Amino acid sequence: MAPPARTLLTVLPLCSALLSLPACSGGGGALSRSEALTAGDFLLTGLNLPEGAVWELNRPIRLEFNHPVDPGSIGLQSIRIEPVSAAVQGRPVTGSFQIEPGSRGRVVVFRPSCPTSEALDDGGLLHGGHRYRVAVPVAGAFGSAVLRDTAGHSLVRGDERGFRTPVAPAEPLFVDEDPAPPQVTGVIWPTGLNLFSDPQPFLTILFDQAVDGRVSNLNRERLDVLYSEESVSSGAPPRFTARLPGSLELAANCGEAGAEVRFRISGILPVDRYLRVELGSGFRDIAGQTNVAGWVSAPHQAPLLSEVYGSALLGWSDDQEAVDEFQEHFLDARHLDLDAALAWPPAEHRDGALHASFEF
Repeated sequence: MAPPARTLLTVLPLCSALLSLPACSGGGGALSRSEALTAGDFLLTGLNLPEGAVWELNRPIRLEFNHPVDPGSIGLQSIRIEPVSAAVQGRPVTGSFQIEPGSRGRVVVFRPSCPTSEALDDGGLLHGGHRYRVAVPVAGAFGSAVLRDTAGHSLVRGDERGFRTPVAPAEPLFVDEDPAPPQVTGVIWPTGLNLFSDPQPFLTILFDQAVDGRVSNLNRERLDVLYSEESVSSGAPPRFTARLPGSLELAANCGEAGAEVRFRISGILPVDRYLRVELGSGFRDIAGQTNVAGWVSAPHQAPLLSEVYGSALLGWSDDQEAVDEFQEHFLDARHLDLDAALAWPPAEHRDGALHASFEF
C-alpha cells in the first residue's frame, strides 16, 4: 500500500526548513561591522554524522560553523538531506531546522519528522537500511543555494557524508534521548467553553519527550479526558465517570521541547463541571519505553457561563438555562466561503434567503 501523503515539514515548535528563520531561538551572535571585516572565511567546522553511520529515524543532525549562521539562508537547498537508495528516490526527507540555543548562532540542528503510521513509513527517514546523504554546498557550487553567515559571507567549506537507516529488529529504529518513561509536564486547559460563537476546540497535553504517535499507542484507552458527574457549585467530591467527547491528535513530536498531544473537543464543554486528564499504564515513548503506573491531573474547573460572558449577563445566574446559537439571516455573504472549490456557481443572498444563481 502506498504511504500516506505527507506535509513537507511539520513545524511545532521549531522553525521551518523551507521558510526563512528570523525568529529561531538561540540565533544571537551576529557579527558586528568590525568583526565582519576580519572574520575570515565562513566554514563548516563540525558534523555529528560519521561517514557510513547507521542513523536512527529520530536522531538530530547537528552542524557546527565558525560564524553565526544567517537564519534566512537555512533550508533544504543549502543543507541538502537526500535519499540515495533507489527504493526511496522521490521521497523527500522531511523535518525541521533550529539554531541551537546557547550556541551563539553557530550550530544548526536538523530534526527528522517522526513517523506515526503503524508501519512507521511516513516519517522524514524510511527504515530498512536505505541510504541517504547530507551535503552542505559551498559558494560556487552550480545550481545550489548556499549558507551565509550573519555578515553576508557565503560558505566556502562544507562537507558531504553518507549514512543509512537501521534495519529492525536487529537495530533500534529510534534513539531514546530520555531513559525514563514518558511523563506529562503540563496541561493547557481551554479558557472558554467551545461555544459556537467563540470556538476553542483544543485541550493540549505536554510530554517531556517524543511519544509513539501510532494509533496503537495514542488512543483514548491510554490517554483520555473525563468530566465529573457532580457540578462544581454542589460542593460534592467529583467522580470522573463520563468521557468528554473528542479525539486525540499529535500536534508536535520529536522536537527539542518533547511532544504536544491535542484533544480536539467535540461540542460544548460541560458547564460547572470538573475536567481531568488520565494517562493509563503502558503509554509508550518514541523508543518503546512504557510507563508502569498511570497518572491523573488535578481536577480543573470548566469555566462558568457568567465567567465567559462577564458583565453581559448582569442579572443572570449560572443555574438558569441558557442556549448558544449561530444565527444566519441570509442578508449578506459574510458567512459564505468564497474560496471553496464548487462544481456549480455559489448561491445568492437575496430578500433574507438563499437563491440559486442559475436555472436548474
